[in-house]
Amino acid sequence: MVSSKKLLVGMLAAVVLLGLIALVFYLDREELSEGRAASAANKTEEKELAQGSGPSRIVSLTPTITETLFALGAGERVVGVTRFCNYPSEAATRTKVGGLIDINIEAVVALTPDLVIAEGQQAVVSRLRDLGLDVLTVKCATMADLLTAVGEIGARVGLQAEAEALVTVIRRRTGEVIEALKEVTRPRVLLVVGRHPLVVAGRGTFMDELIGLAGGTNVMGDSERQYPIASMETVLLRRPEVIVECSGSMTGEDATEEARHAWSRWPSLPAVSTGRVYVSHSDALLRPGPRVPQALDELVGFFHPSAARDLGRAPSGAQRTDG
Repeated sequence: MVSSKKLLVGMLAAVVLLGLIALVFYLDREELSEGRAASAANKTEEKELAQGSGPSRIVSLTPTITETLFALGAGERVVGVTRFCNYPSEAATRTKVGGLIDINIEAVVALTPDLVIAEGQQAVVSRLRDLGLDVLTVKCATMADLLTAVGEIGARVGLQAEAEALVTVIRRRTGEVIEALKEVTRPRVLLVVGRHPLVVAGRGTFMDELIGLAGGTNVMGDSERQYPIASMETVLLRRPEVIVECSGSMTGEDATEEARHAWSRWPSLPAVSTGRVYVSHSDALLRPGPRVPQALDELVGFFHPSAARDLGRAPSGAQRTDG
């Protein structure tokens, strides 16, 4: 009887021991599985960071910002733009959220963006932030501003390496132009952005800076306003040697013919008498964005054709009014 009790107790102890062993083994497996899952999650997160993860739905509130996003490789993430965002052509296919000064707040919110990027536009930015949206503001008034903005945008969208590469290209190509034009004689330049009335690029504008970088002197570089309305009396007194018109300033079907006709009435102007009135069809001149090198190439072609040939760059999207 005693022997049977001892046997029963032994069997129960063995069952309990086996249960404990099984439980420990199960817990070890669970912990190992969780550890593997956590490790896989960490690796996935690290991979996403390494690949430049960031906001997946971005709304841009200026053409310059839109161009920068596409130049960095974030174009597929752009879901909303302004009606002025036309470059690259793919940008024009995105949902429109208004213009530069009439942003439609409801349209922006409806796109459920992870990030909105604005330039100035303080009232709009304040409203969007009040609604809980993440808004990055940048400044692109000058070349220095642009280079800083590219870095800021790149950092926020997870494409910092791409931003650094873009800044390097802009700096290098701008430096090549500056070096090539060190010894040139600078022509006096009038850059027209509007015809009726005659609105020109003045002091402190991006275009004023481009004129200087491209080896010219802005005849309106001492203006009190950034985009003054110039009288013909003023233009005749300043005697520009080169006149560049942005095609957006004209209403006719043939911008070159319109410019030729308009300026032919003033043959005493050096730019007219020597046939150095040009029409630019590129909006790169109007926007401090990633196409700065192209804008400089175009102006160098107008101001210093031989230097442009030496640089291996010819102006694009432009026409001379003497045919």
